[in-house]
Amino acid sequence: MTASELIDKLKQYPANMRIVVVGYESGFDDIETIQEVSIDKFRKKREWDGKYRERTNSATINAVALLGDRT
Repeated sequence: MTASELIDKLKQYPANMRIVVVGYESGFDDIETIQEVSIDKFRKKREWDGKYRERTNSATINAVALLGDRT
């Protein structure tokens, strides 16, 4: 995905919406999907866990996830 394509897709969302990525291990992948998710802070995370986790309760943060082809 190019910067122009990403900008066009992100214009669908509020300017103050949090953007998150799935990460772990090494290397890079192309962005394949942009998906709205509900997250909250991962309070008891281990060193390999991300700062947030996907949730479906009322105390969530709406975010946009940039996903590669491995997620």
